[in-house]
Amino acid sequence: MTAVYVTTDNIEVPVAGEDWLTAIDEEITFELLALEGVEAVFDTAELPAGKYTQVRPSIPEVQIEKDGELITAEVPSDTIKLVGNFELADGQTTFIGFDFEVDKSLADR
Repeated sequence: MTAVYVTTDNIEVPVAGEDWLTAIDEEITFELLALEGVEAVFDTAELPAGKYTQVRPSIPEVQIEKDGELITAEVPSDTIKLVGNFELADGQTTFIGFDFEVDKSLADR
C-alpha cells in the first residue's frame, strides 16, 4: 500500500437537545499515509458553544493505491463515528485532532 485517499463531503456533530449540525459541507480529499506524524488543518467551522460527544464525517469514497493500482474501499454506511468528548467555548478557537492507524483501519476482503 503506497497511498490511501479518503474523501469526505460532510462533517456533522450532535447538538444537545437538537439533531445533527453540519460543521463542514464541502468535499475534501486527503492522503492518510502522507499525513503520518504531521499536523494538518483540513478546514474550519463555526459551531455553537457547548459540549459535544462525537464527530461524524461522511466518507463516500476511499481509494487505496497498491502495486500501482487504485482499489476502491468500502466504508459501511459511508459514515464513520469518531466518539470523544470535547467542549467549545464561546468566542474561542478549539482544535480537534484525529489519529488514524491506517494499518488497523483497513481489512482485506
